[in-house]
Amino acid sequence: MPTRDTIVLYNPAAESFALPLGILAIATYLRDRGLRFRILDGRLGDDPLAVVGAEPERILLFGCSVLTGAPILPCIRASRAVKLRYPDIPVVWGGWHPSILPEQCLRAGACDAVVRNQGEESFAELVERLISGRDLEGCAGISFVGPEQSIVSNPDRAFSDVNGFPPMDYGLIDPERYFRFKGKRQLDYVASQGCPFRCAFCSDPKLFGGRWAGLKAERVVAEVVELARRYRLGEVFFNDDLFFTSPKRLEAICDGLIAAGRPVSWLAEARADLLDRVGDALLDKVRASGCRKLTIGAESGSQRSLDAMHKKTLVEQVERCAERLTRHGILAQYSFIAGFPDETDADRSETIHLIRRIKKIHGQIDTPIFYFTPYPGTALTERLVELGVELPEKLEDWACFELGQAQLPWMDPGFVERVGAWNYYLERGYRRPYEPRNPLAWILAGVARLRSELGYYDHPWEMRWAQARARRTLDDPCPGGKY
Repeated sequence: MPTRDTIVLYNPAAESFALPLGILAIATYLRDRGLRFRILDGRLGDDPLAVVGAEPERILLFGCSVLTGAPILPCIRASRAVKLRYPDIPVVWGGWHPSILPEQCLRAGACDAVVRNQGEESFAELVERLISGRDLEGCAGISFVGPEQSIVSNPDRAFSDVNGFPPMDYGLIDPERYFRFKGKRQLDYVASQGCPFRCAFCSDPKLFGGRWAGLKAERVVAEVVELARRYRLGEVFFNDDLFFTSPKRLEAICDGLIAAGRPVSWLAEARADLLDRVGDALLDKVRASGCRKLTIGAESGSQRSLDAMHKKTLVEQVERCAERLTRHGILAQYSFIAGFPDETDADRSETIHLIRRIKKIHGQIDTPIFYFTPYPGTALTERLVELGVELPEKLEDWACFELGQAQLPWMDPGFVERVGAWNYYLERGYRRPYEPRNPLAWILAGVARLRSELGYYDHPWEMRWAQARARRTLDDPCPGGKY
């Protein structure tokens, strides 16, 4: 009998363009154990059942990385198919949704075990136990189906400092496939794990318990410089929940990249309150080191709403950061959320006023408004239960909870159209038209600016026309129409 030495890891189809970093991290941690890895991605057309079926006698386990929302369904289909055809191959799930609702995932019959939270060490021990034929009893950070279909949840594993983990081995995937998928030579890189903040809409507090650990600055610089050289990168995206946690660490990273000749442009996510503590001299270094754009979760223009969601950010910090980043030549995107529990029309009006002020600072600043999504394990989702909202009880039903889609009782068609109108007019009213040589584009941009200034978003006939036109234009690059 051939040795079971192959681990198949599957990243399902989703809207994200990011590399499957979670899967890559656990595979990297085990790369020196004499195992083979097949990392598959549904977004790239990979067929997990075909790969497993090609040599099932060599497969040690089949693993899936599962996010709340649409990715749940392809994971269910692939996992159940593997379990049906090859019942001797264990199916293991990890990722955000299984970490928060492990029992729900296990009871759905799609997997045999779940790796919770930070997965490198837990997954490695699980693999070692499978190889040696030992059961999973007492394996920290693991939940599994026990005797007589009982669900066993072992204690959590202690959070580990990421500096003890090996550098991510991008050779376990084919980066060129992802460059083609993204349409640019951009690589995702994780310089830290966790988050010390406890925003009420975010699952991070449940997963990491308010803990954060970042790679040392010199390691970040050395790895980014080498990756830029090896893969001829144009851009690196620091895919961290918090990249600007420590000004001292940030400055050391910037100094290192500047000393290396600014080998690559970079993007990151940030918080307005943390950016507000970064002095002008350091912001100059951030720009000089290659920072092209920062994405900032502004969430709301209402201080009442920000306080209710435990954001720990002030509205004036958001506005001040827009001015400072613009002055230092750094592009920005500020994301907002509409439809929070207990949010009032006055709160939303304050958000629109803040967006308008930001747009006047620089028309190229993106300010998308998303719908509040009740992800499991968050304080605001618990608030929904208090309000009488029935959350999904079955695993499959969570697939309907998608970021960017309205789904709560107060998100009626009128609310959905209002949010769409805000996005449409605020986006087009303060920047150059997508077709600058088209006179109609300038007329519509002027109308959008006037509507935004007057705060009149009713009867959005221009938006409806543009959306109908976009549906007729298959190659339209703008989801809401070019105007």
